[in-house]
Amino acid sequence: MGSYNNIYSLAYEIGFLWCVYPTSNMIKKFSLNTFKEEVSIGGVIDKIFNLPEFAIAYDNKLYVCDMGNDRICIVDLGTNEIKEYLKFNEPTWEYFQINGKEIVRLKSGIYILN
Repeated sequence: MGSYNNIYSLAYEIGFLWCVYPTSNMIKKFSLNTFKEEVSIGGVIDKIFNLPEFAIAYDNKLYVCDMGNDRICIVDLGTNEIKEYLKFNEPTWEYFQINGKEIVRLKSGIYILN
């Protein structure tokens, strides 16, 4: 899955696997059929992310915990467009949707958002 630094998180999209590389400030999408890289977002030069930590896919969206920017971004899986979704005052480590609730793990603890 590429010759990059450590992978901190994996997210499954039908037919694809997203890998999160915090030390390279990027996420990458790989085909599970060919194992080739399909998409790369971010990087050392392109400062979209600052230490992305975790990613998970829900409903044609990839949620990325961007720890260094204290936020969660959404990547539209159809267009790869990136939008800021939630902003915090501390690092974001994990995000989940469970039974209609949004749960986030921040530096200070675990919180239910709604």
